[in-house]
Amino acid sequence: MYDSNKKKLKTSCNHSMRPGSESTLTNDHSINRKVQMQAIESESAIRVLFGIVAVADLLLALTIDNYSSAFHFYLEQGEVYLKTSHGLFINYWDGTVHYTLYLTMLYCMLAKQTQTKFYRFLSLFWCGSILNSLIVLLGGAAVGRYGTHIKPSYLLNIPYVMFPLIFVLRQFRTRTSFIQQQQVEVNKKATNLKPLISRPLDMFFVAYMVFAILLAIFRVLHVLQTPMMVHSIYYKYEPYMLNTSGFPLLQLLTYAFYFIPYYYSAINALLFYNEQSSKFQWLPDWTMVHAGAAAQAQFSYLFSSLHSPTLFPDSSWSAIPPKYWFTTVSLNSILAITPQLFAFRVCAGHRDKDFY
Repeated sequence: MYDSNKKKLKTSCNHSMRPGSESTLTNDHSINRKVQMQAIESESAIRVLFGIVAVADLLLALTIDNYSSAFHFYLEQGEVYLKTSHGLFINYWDGTVHYTLYLTMLYCMLAKQTQTKFYRFLSLFWCGSILNSLIVLLGGAAVGRYGTHIKPSYLLNIPYVMFPLIFVLRQFRTRTSFIQQQQVEVNKKATNLKPLISRPLDMFFVAYMVFAILLAIFRVLHVLQTPMMVHSIYYKYEPYMLNTSGFPLLQLLTYAFYFIPYYYSAINALLFYNEQSSKFQWLPDWTMVHAGAAAQAQFSYLFSSLHSPTLFPDSSWSAIPPKYWFTTVSLNSILAITPQLFAFRVCAGHRDKDFY
């Protein structure tokens, strides 16, 4: 009697609890599904956002170059200083190279590969590129002929300055843990550290940096139109440096005040790193920053001196005379390519471990 009552009670309890359990499972399933949908939507939103923001720069460049009419209103009512040869090529760079770097970095983030050397050096290259771009853009817009036409849209660039700065400082703070990780993966042999005389490739880079320092000083004296350079023939080689937009002025000042200190420090590192490599642990990181800055700088500066948008005529822009064209293009190409070769020498493979 007791057992039969117990079975009936158990059966009734089971029947009474099933609906609640099923509803709980249904609710849990719906919640999980909502979370998954939100994750998918947020990921899609990120992709769409990235797609819109670079594509926007590329469309802006095509508008300036008279291949599109999508952003005429923005060029008239927003950042009017983009209606220049520099504004044209800075947007071409943003819409192609920076866009590719964004997508690659985003992939590394989603794949959780942010601790790899590839991601670290790629992100430092991006930081150097975008920081040089914005220093010249914002500074040139302020001191050039469009300085009196700056509008609130100018402030839209401020976040693009702050984020790379915060990002690069964060990367520098993680240098110690990164170096420790690299040292665990590959043991460094002290016998590989040879003096400079035994490293002909490094001797070439030292010679290049000495040349780059002298050229930077020489060009900044010209762009500032100092009295001793008034009658210099070099203005015929690079007439773009006299452009009133302010962008060539800021770019050549950037070479003088930012690139020269790096060259001096890198020369010092190449001369003495075999004696105490731990003093020069900063070199691989800063070399990638410099490589990005040099690539962006020379792309914008060289192509701005070769082409001016016909849609917005610029009376202060002059083409390079044909007899000086090859020399000018070759010189500026060397300034763009050699920093990339030096970055490859310092950072590719296991070469960066020589400085740890």
